[in-house]
Amino acid sequence: MKPNKSDIFDSMDVDRDWIHTEVLGDNRKRGGFLSILTFILVLICAVALIFIAFKDMFGKDDLSNLENLDKVKQEQQAIDDKAKQDAAAKALADQQAQQQAAQEMIYTVKAGDTLAAIADEFKVDMNKIAEANGLTTPYELDVGQQLKIPGVAKPANTAPAGGSAAPAGSGNTYTVKSGETLAGIGADLGIDYKTIATLNNLQSPYNLEVGQVLKLPAKQ
Repeated sequence: MKPNKSDIFDSMDVDRDWIHTEVLGDNRKRGGFLSILTFILVLICAVALIFIAFKDMFGKDDLSNLENLDKVKQEQQAIDDKAKQDAAAKALADQQAQQQAAQEMIYTVKAGDTLAAIADEFKVDMNKIAEANGLTTPYELDVGQQLKIPGVAKPANTAPAGGSAAPAGSGNTYTVKSGETLAGIGADLGIDYKTIATLNNLQSPYNLEVGQVLKLPAKQ
């Protein structure tokens, strides 16, 4: 019995499809493997390039700094502590300077006073007094002007010679001497001259007479 032509051709088509399928499958497998291999190679190259880039970016000094980060932090902390100590020392020095300035002698200029005579009276360099008070030549002074006397402490708050003690509880009195002003008396006694003026019913310009007795506020 002769085979049917259609059966032969159908058999050939089946063989052709099988071969085509197998070949394509192998090609696809081979192509997938090559794709994976290519991806791995690209990834390895990328990692290598990144490593080289970072290696060039961070030199030995930088790596050393990273390794010694704790040491750097400790040094910075020491610098901060030193700055705080310096600030505290400066604040203390400023406070002491303010206290010293508060205890500094204040002199009230009287009629006929000159800067040289005042400096000679307190045994202080005239130029230092001028510098402390912002004075410039010819050092003109005004009656009642108050001058800081550097290096001289403020006198104790006691009545000078010429003052006499009053009965207890009524405060002290002070007898005016020639050339004295109310501001000068207040500065010498460490009392606000306005307080003395109010206590004695004095009005500006506070004219005083030699021998006049002024009431002083009672000591606290």
